Amino acid sequence: MKSQLFSRFNVNGPANTDIKNDLAVLSSLTAKQAKAILKELPALNTVETEDEQTEIEQKLAKALDMTIVSLESINSLTGFFLRMARDKDTRADKVDDWVADLMELKLIQPSQAKRVAAFIDALKQQVEPATRGFVDQRRAAAKVFPTLTGSGTSVDVRGVLREEYLSGTPLEKYTPSIIDAVPIISVRITVDTRENSEFAFQASPSTLDRLIKDLQAAQKDSIALQQHLGIKPPQ
Repeated sequence: MKSQLFSRFNVNGPANTDIKNDLAVLSSLTAKQAKAILKELPALNTVETEDEQTEIEQKLAKALDMTIVSLESINSLTGFFLRMARDKDTRADKVDDWVADLMELKLIQPSQAKRVAAFIDALKQQVEPATRGFVDQRRAAAKVFPTLTGSGTSVDVRGVLREEYLSGTPLEKYTPSIIDAVPIISVRITVDTRENSEFAFQASPSTLDRLIKDLQAAQKDSIALQQHLGIKPPQ
């Protein structure tokens, strides 16, 4: 192997099982699709949540007549090469060497080499510099706790019973009586951990209002600190 990256790369490793498929998707892109995707990659790689990423991917898929699955493959492959472009052991590798190794590993065909090389070169020369500052800030901010990657909410109605059923009571003696109904707000949150990455909780409107105010106050604190220190906030 010519590159540091692929000299230590296990093509059959469980973490690399999708790369062949991702490379096939990359190799099938038209020039128009590749150009449009490269233009949006800085935004895709600097969003805070999965919901924002999905929104960009949906717009791209519609504009380029591609599937979301194909765009997710490209984004996954992009993330891999961007990480390798920043890694101290592989950032000095040349794109031509990466492509030569991909052909030796039979992950791409010689006829695809030029197209793949052009895309990866654009990643290293354009996308990586454009996202470097954000990645450094996010890495520093995420050293202690998991980072929020997505959220969602739903509202349901729950009936209020005059008396709740007590376990063991004969059913013929139990007659439920609904005397009121209350809204229940469910909140779903996802974070960037491998295990327990999603959890949910319910809240009343008043409890949720307190939470919103707490978050807004924290946002104001963050803005004030950034202004005091004269630093540019993460986008």
